[in-house]
Amino acid sequence: LSSGISQSRVVPSRADSRAAHIAAMDVWVNASNDSAADAGDFSGELGPHDLELNFSQYLRNNATLYIILGAVLALYFGLFLREMQWRRRQRDQVRGTEKESKAHEFAEILVCNLMPSFRFSKFQFRGMQPKVETISLEFEDLSLELKNGQRVLKGVTGNFGSGKMCAIMGPSGAGKTTFLNTLCGKVNYGTMVGTVRVNGQETTVSKFRSVTGFVPQDDIVFEDLTVREQIFFSARLRNDVSTSEKRIAHVVNDVLHIMHIDHIQNTIVGGVEQRGISGGQRKRVNISLELAAQPTLLFLDEPTSGLDATSSVAVALSLKTLCGLGMTSIMVIHQPRYSLFTLFDDVLLLGEGGQTVYLGDARGAKKYFEHLGFAMPGNENPADWFMDVISGEVKNAGIARFQPEMLFEMWHNNKSFAASNHNESGARMRKGRTLNFKEYQMDRAELTESLEEEFGKIDENHTGVIGEDELSLLLTSIAGAEPGETVVRELMDRMAGPNAETVFKSQFLSYLNGLSEGSHGNSDDSENGENEALHARGQKLSRKTPGFFMQMRILMTRRLVQWWRMAGRMVFIIALIFAATFFGVLDRYIVVQHLWDSDPVLYLHTALALLMGVFCLHIFGDAQPLFWRERARGMNVPAFYLSRVTINMVDLVIQTFFFTAIYYVIRQPRVPYSTWALPFLLVSLVASAWGTLVSLAVQPVKGAFFVTLLIFIICALLGQPAMLVVMLQGGQVEVIASSLSLTRWSVAMNFCTSMTMLHPNPMRMGTKDQAVFGLEKDVYLKRDWWGIGIWETGLCAMLVMSTVIRVIAFGLLVYRNRDKNV
Repeated sequence: LSSGISQSRVVPSRADSRAAHIAAMDVWVNASNDSAADAGDFSGELGPHDLELNFSQYLRNNATLYIILGAVLALYFGLFLREMQWRRRQRDQVRGTEKESKAHEFAEILVCNLMPSFRFSKFQFRGMQPKVETISLEFEDLSLELKNGQRVLKGVTGNFGSGKMCAIMGPSGAGKTTFLNTLCGKVNYGTMVGTVRVNGQETTVSKFRSVTGFVPQDDIVFEDLTVREQIFFSARLRNDVSTSEKRIAHVVNDVLHIMHIDHIQNTIVGGVEQRGISGGQRKRVNISLELAAQPTLLFLDEPTSGLDATSSVAVALSLKTLCGLGMTSIMVIHQPRYSLFTLFDDVLLLGEGGQTVYLGDARGAKKYFEHLGFAMPGNENPADWFMDVISGEVKNAGIARFQPEMLFEMWHNNKSFAASNHNESGARMRKGRTLNFKEYQMDRAELTESLEEEFGKIDENHTGVIGEDELSLLLTSIAGAEPGETVVRELMDRMAGPNAETVFKSQFLSYLNGLSEGSHGNSDDSENGENEALHARGQKLSRKTPGFFMQMRILMTRRLVQWWRMAGRMVFIIALIFAATFFGVLDRYIVVQHLWDSDPVLYLHTALALLMGVFCLHIFGDAQPLFWRERARGMNVPAFYLSRVTINMVDLVIQTFFFTAIYYVIRQPRVPYSTWALPFLLVSLVASAWGTLVSLAVQPVKGAFFVTLLIFIICALLGQPAMLVVMLQGGQVEVIASSLSLTRWSVAMNFCTSMTMLHPNPMRMGTKDQAVFGLEKDVYLKRDWWGIGIWETGLCAMLVMSTVIRVIAFGLLVYRNRDKNV
């Protein structure tokens, strides 16, 4: 019969195929007599005795199941211990942060008691350090030409100085965000025209990506991580590869303190479905992800949108403080109140069409517009008034028919006035800093004298060295209150270094004097060598960030943390358990079918593929905006892809085991569990690959529909024996069916196992069963590769299928949406 079908050029119908198989059953019956006799004449008809296994048979078939159960439980327990270790580490870090805060507060009390007028520095940096080399930007005739030839920016010229906080403002449609994106090299929908210079050298900002940060307008953060975890992983991925874990921890603490989110550091950010932190706190976390990288140049797109006026000022003050370390900050800002506006060093005002209206000192903008003939009402917010002037809502006393377009020409004619105003402002600031420095020196001298006097009262032998107990007495004497042991230990570590047993007078004086304004805190001595190495590399304004293997380890850790908090997993496990129980009871007690019959296996494989395909949509579907953001900051794409796929394998193994084990225990297929369950694992592997591919190819809201339709076609439809007998006649149709249908191979593997282990005897079957058996035998045992066997061919085919689909999915991740730069 097989020979006749292969020689025929006419494709048989389903009815013709069944009739042909029935006519050819005599051949199969005669061929089966000998094997049936050797196998003990296993009945083709299922009777009660077919399910009655003696203990040795049960043990032989189920032994592997219990071994794998032990392995799965060991895997799960190991992951649980890893999660507990991670949580304990996070709690220890939170306690460490609280201990540092208490020690700092107690130190301030000490100084206040000795000198109430002493001015404290609001932040004490232990990880962040002043920049050895800063960045200044110059731009000349900067324009953006769209693909249709239209220009949305028109010859913007100016500069932003190093270590300054600069603002870009303008009415809606003025091209503020476009200018920011053009300046930092993120524009992919047009061509930049003009010149950009970094520290006087003509280049592009994108070449300094490792020391540049960009805060998007949308708060793109990980909803299933805590605030501290978000900042920690950003710091690990983007700081220099030689940065120690201790220094990273200090950087994270610095960011938490300066952004005023240390009190929520152990709170999960959350989202729409799971309530977490507030919208304003989420905005701060969004900024903190970039600050954790210690950028030398930071761009921000409307960082205060959605914040109240007080929170906006607080965020701006934090950024202003970091500019004191040498960071250059350039931001688009919308309708700031005047107290916020005056915090900026320079401001660029853009008019309609992206043309310059003013660029210079923020405090000098009001004087500039008054010089042009505009008069501001007494109670008006200057920042809002500027926008009214640019929009043409304010009349000009000297120009009867004033139009907003005239402001562009006025700027070209009055640049010298703005420049002189800027110089006057700079001179006033330098004079103020000189006076402040003199006051600062006097305060330090007076404080040092008071501290030496108090130190001498405790150090009776005048050795200049005191121990922990003596330090406690000294602190109690000055503060008038007894500090706790943890506070004393923390202060001792800060003064003399970790685990120090004594404190020198010079260390005591240096630390407390370091609390004053203008100080950047004290780093541990153990980090000095590291700081010097980092600063040496910083001369080139570049970093050697973690490579593939280190990023892989960091991303795997992050994904494992997220894996434990995945809320939807339990729903899928329940669905798998229900499906396995339902099919097991159905096949054994309700619709009693032969153990060799492929129909139940086909339905099982299809159900499992559908569940796993839908489950794997989350791997990349919801994470793409986060991926775009991290890719733009230099994240290794293969490491990101492999970390997510690898952790997903844990789900595949556990969920497939639950599904197959429950069904197997109920149904008892009379074959070894390992051989019977492996095709199911391969089904999960291929179905998850399809789910990954779909999640990267279509929008997340449409993913479930496409996966369901796809799995139905390639499993239920193309896996039917009646369909396959028509399609597996050679040619392109067979190639397509064999390439797409995973059940064409997986069901064949299970059927081959049943044939090998059960030896079904066609002589003891009815006519209908003989026809079905013959059809399935002809379909599933028809092809193998290079004579390696049907089971082995199915194994190879499904591994190849999974690999090819995942490679295509990786290609989509790399090349699709390359213009998405967040």
